[in-house]
Amino acid sequence: MTRRWLFLIAGSFLVRWLSPDGDGLLGTFGDLADFVANVALIVAIGWVGWNVLASLSANFGVSNMRRSSETPLSAVSDIRLVEPGLGRMLGFGDLQVFTQAGDAGKDE
Repeated sequence: MTRRWLFLIAGSFLVRWLSPDGDGLLGTFGDLADFVANVALIVAIGWVGWNVLASLSANFGVSNMRRSSETPLSAVSDIRLVEPGLGRMLGFGDLQVFTQAGDAGKDE
């Protein structure tokens, strides 16, 4: 799928090379084939340009700090918020959820 533009360019040059020259019906067919080859070439160049712009503007973030887990509300026995001094100023800390299993069921 990523190489379709290459086939469009190659097909454009092949159609242009095979298109007949001359007057009359063959000339009209050759003009039509040249038109189709030009459209295919423009589409291929636009496709490449669009993909280059899309890849240059893409942003990806990778982190190992995000984690999720589920604890049923009926099993929660205690909740503690631990904020260090810097965390209190900057707005971060650790939320600890304790279940009925004690420390074995602790979730941070």
